Amino acid sequence: MKFKVPYKILAVIMAFVVFVSTLSFTINAHFCGETLVNTSFISKTKPCCLIAKSDSDSQQITSKCCSDKQLVVEGQNELKLDFFNLDLDQQQFVTAFLYSYSILFESVSEQKATYKVDKLPFFKQDFQALYQSYLI
Repeated sequence: MKFKVPYKILAVIMAFVVFVSTLSFTINAHFCGETLVNTSFISKTKPCCLIAKSDSDSQQITSKCCSDKQLVVEGQNELKLDFFNLDLDQQQFVTAFLYSYSILFESVSEQKATYKVDKLPFFKQDFQALYQSYLI
């Protein structure tokens, strides 16, 4: 009983480690020359070195001083299992285990009693008062 809290803390830490090890993400960075101008985790970065092509044209082009870099951090994929990549014995084991485990949570319907509840016989006299036997 005294190890209950440390086990829970350890279980949460282990779950966090598994979650972080399988996580993958991408970091986009935009450089102007040698300086980092913009970073983004969600979408592509917006360029900063924009030059107007002409007065009448509103299109903008990036200059040659800018560069975009992308850092991809891949998570581990060994924890991802596919049921169809297992051999036949493993598939049968997983199927039997899941079926037997799901039976544990099925609701049991209540059945009515088929026997008849008999009524107690009617007593004409109070036997305790008649024989004067009282429990103390």
